[in-house]
Amino acid sequence: MGLSIAFGQEELAALADVLGEVLPTSEPDPLAELSRSAKGEVLEVARRSLRARGVLRSGDEPGSAAVAVAAARLVEVLCRPLLAAEVHLGPGWGDHPVHFAAIVEATVERRWDDGVHRLTPFATAELLPALFAAAGLDHDLAPAAEPIVLPGLALARALAAPDDEAAGRALTGPGVDAGAAAPVVAALQEGAAVAVGLVRRPVDGRRLGSEVAWLTGPRGTWWLPASVTPLGGPVGRHDAVAVPATVELVPVSGVKLAVALAEALGSGAT
Repeated sequence: MGLSIAFGQEELAALADVLGEVLPTSEPDPLAELSRSAKGEVLEVARRSLRARGVLRSGDEPGSAAVAVAAARLVEVLCRPLLAAEVHLGPGWGDHPVHFAAIVEATVERRWDDGVHRLTPFATAELLPALFAAAGLDHDLAPAAEPIVLPGLALARALAAPDDEAAGRALTGPGVDAGAAAPVVAALQEGAAVAVGLVRRPVDGRRLGSEVAWLTGPRGTWWLPASVTPLGGPVGRHDAVAVPATVELVPVSGVKLAVALAEALGSGAT
């Protein structure tokens, strides 16, 4: 990967504003609740910070601003990708997935890093290995011994729970088979949940999406239905309309997950 550069949320918004771009909005936006005048004041402070860093300078026209070429290119790729991917890590998920925005020759990774967005460019040919790394995908993951059927809403809530105790509570009670839930509870405590969403914008302008999600723990690995992950709706606000009454977790190997991600990208290679 290339050298990275970090911007605060307000700085990134200010750059997009100067460039006439619209930032992706899959994460909480602290500026969204501000009044127009308050937002303008925040963006002006961010513009001053960017000028001090040499990222923003006076433009050719009076009162205008210009963005350094390298920073402008990063923001433009973020806002107008041909393919966008996001990697959510659980359990608990959190508010800041790892984002990838790709055009034909270049990709930008956007990662939340100690209060700032760190943007890292690299060649799009390296996108698949970068996705594997962000997802922590191990090709040697073993499939679980058997499928598991659980209530969809209970599983969604367990995956989004902030801690082990809350996850365990979500998978107890009426309608939940304690025996079936036990391997999932163990996975939530000792393993990992991953959800990868991809959206492609072909040349005709249509948007095509795909998802690959899984849960892995001491007793193996299962496919996760996208409906019980952040890809199926806002974390923590799953409801009975959006989530099936029951979901089946089907065993899967790390190799099959790698193939699924490769096929989602259209590369055909693992």
